[in-house]
Amino acid sequence: MLDLPDPKPLLERLFRPAAAFLAANGVRPNQLTLISMWNSAAAGILAVEFPFATWPLLAILGAMLVRLACNHIDGIIAREHGMRTRLGGLLNEVATPFEDVALYLPLALRPEMPAALIVGAVLAGALVEVAGLSAVAIGAHRRYDGPMTKVMRGACFAGLALAIAAGLAPGQWVAATLLIVFGLLAVTAFNRLVRALQEVQS
Repeated sequence: MLDLPDPKPLLERLFRPAAAFLAANGVRPNQLTLISMWNSAAAGILAVEFPFATWPLLAILGAMLVRLACNHIDGIIAREHGMRTRLGGLLNEVATPFEDVALYLPLALRPEMPAALIVGAVLAGALVEVAGLSAVAIGAHRRYDGPMTKVMRGACFAGLALAIAAGLAPGQWVAATLLIVFGLLAVTAFNRLVRALQEVQS
């Protein structure tokens, strides 16, 4: 099965000092999740309100970086500082599709972008997360298999946003890139479903 190296261990090493500092100062993981959701929503609203301006793209890119940091730091604090909660588990699952929609879907309003492919990619990303969650329904662990994980989706859409801001779009490469993303999303969903079945059958 096609897969890519998992960047999570590297990112966790990068953010662990910040997580330790925040935990020592009373910051709770759920607070970071909510901050990330609010930040993503604010950037997405700006991009919708000003679909022809360049500066909202910078807000989108900034929000993506905040999301990357918050998503890893809240997990580290929850696991390594004894702050896991059931509410946190629910928030994490809701936050992923919410932030995907808030940050990526506004790109479909850009005249440079193929709107149908953007919308389709966002919906396919949501289905990938459903595939990961469905493993729990059959008694397996929640699946996070790749290749098109949340981090990789973020990297792809950040690249598109950066290309628009730099004036490198439109071009046939945009549609080609999104078609490749579709293919990798399909492989990711397949990996998660098959590995969930293998886990419960072993």
